Amino acid sequence: MQLADPLDRKVNIELPVDDALVLSKGAPITLFLDSRPLSPIEGEVERVSYKPIINGRDQLIYHVSATLEESPDFLRIGLRGTARISGDRVPLAYYLFRRPLAGLRQALGV
Repeated sequence: MQLADPLDRKVNIELPVDDALVLSKGAPITLFLDSRPLSPIEGEVERVSYKPIINGRDQLIYHVSATLEESPDFLRIGLRGTARISGDRVPLAYYLFRRPLAGLRQALGV
C-alpha cells in the first residue's frame, strides 16, 4: 500500500540517455497528459538522478522528479503522458548534429 498527500503533486519522468542534456534544479517542464493533451500543466524540476539505470523496457534512463505549479482536480495517481523539459540554450549546430555525432562515436567505439 502507498499513501500519498493529495496536495503534494509530483511527476516522475524517465529521460532517455540519448535525449539527456544538462538539467538543473528549477528547470521548467510542461506536462501533457494522455487523457488531456490540450491542457498542459506547468512545473519545475526538483531532482535529476546522477546515474542512469535500466528501466523495465531495457532502456537506459535518468530519473527526473518534478513538482507541479498547478494542481487541477483531474490529476490522480497513475496518469501517463509526455513531459517537455526546457534546459539552457545551446547552439543550433550542436542541436542538429548531436545525434549523428553520437551515432558516429558509437560506430567508431570512441
